[in-house]
Amino acid sequence: MTDHHGTQFARRVEASPPAPDADTRKQRIALLLIVCAQFLIILDSSIVTVALPNIQRSLHFSPVGVQGVVTAYNVAFAGALILGGRVGDMVGRRRMFWIGMVAFALTSLLCGLAVNAPMLIVARALQGFSAAAIAPTALALLTTTFPEGPVRNRAMSTFSVATVLGFGPRFLHSTGQAYKGGPNSGVFLQITCDDAEDLPVPQQKYTFGVVKAAQARGDFQVLADRHRRALRVHLGKDLMKGIERLSDLVCAAVAH
Repeated sequence: MTDHHGTQFARRVEASPPAPDADTRKQRIALLLIVCAQFLIILDSSIVTVALPNIQRSLHFSPVGVQGVVTAYNVAFAGALILGGRVGDMVGRRRMFWIGMVAFALTSLLCGLAVNAPMLIVARALQGFSAAAIAPTALALLTTTFPEGPVRNRAMSTFSVATVLGFGPRFLHSTGQAYKGGPNSGVFLQITCDDAEDLPVPQQKYTFGVVKAAQARGDFQVLADRHRRALRVHLGKDLMKGIERLSDLVCAAVAH
């Protein structure tokens, strides 16, 4: 009787579904927070450029002075990265991460409440310092939260995607600036496509597609004027067909 009940009990235990892994849930939540934080601090370094004309008119910036709205954040962010990482090692990475997140939220609010140019510049600089507290500790938490191997590799890939997406709005503008100087030792490939749905720029007569196309052509012209080796490929409006066609051409060229 005992063996019979014991066998039934063992079968019930074996048939019951396994309990959810608490560590996995914690890792997913941690990854979500870290990725969102990384995306925000990278995006905030340049997304404000979209609003610069309105900021200039509303807060009476000079045409040159309004660039300080972008520069203040980037200089503070880059200048304090090492310090942020060091302080995180001293006081605790998790604590430093949350301090940075709270400070970033408060300084973002301060930017939105700015009533004059100096106040906005100071708020943007403080926002950059807050971002410098987040970035190094976020990466450190990522490496300590996920064990070495495929799990960490996937987490790092997700982290990298968030970084690239954050840089996206300023990438086209930055390419022309990045390659104006230095030795002629690179080969540059510029791949562009038309938007499936082009959107108008608020309060302007042109669209975002026109802005991106103009930036891309300007960047390529800089490379051409400086005699850089460069190739421009336009994929058209159907992105997937354009990529397939480009892939076929590359394979054909390699085969020959």
